[in-house]
Amino acid sequence: MQLENGKTIFWTYPRIERFDFLRKMPKERFRKLYNDIANEPSDAVLWPDLARYIARQVYTETGIRPVKVGLVRFWSDIPPPTTDPLPEPSTTYKSHKYFTFPIQPDDLVNDGSTQN
Repeated sequence: MQLENGKTIFWTYPRIERFDFLRKMPKERFRKLYNDIANEPSDAVLWPDLARYIARQVYTETGIRPVKVGLVRFWSDIPPPTTDPLPEPSTTYKSHKYFTFPIQPDDLVNDGSTQN
């Protein structure tokens, strides 16, 4: 995400495993949306609203206006099962920026149609 002051920052999904049970349950549906659904090309209609949501989160936390949001998917290849001892987990991730969205000042105002 590019901010108005020229800095680039990374916003990451909230880590669900770090929440207690009562905070985890309502947020789990958003984790599923971000990780399992929203990065598929068939769901591209969701990307502008997702970018706006992320921009509002960062603006609320920092007070600095985001001007551009890029959505990036990260993944790691998993080797096929084997009867040999398991290989060490990969620390190499692949990435693909699949969407970039310019943020307008009006995008940072929650009109009540989405939960902030």
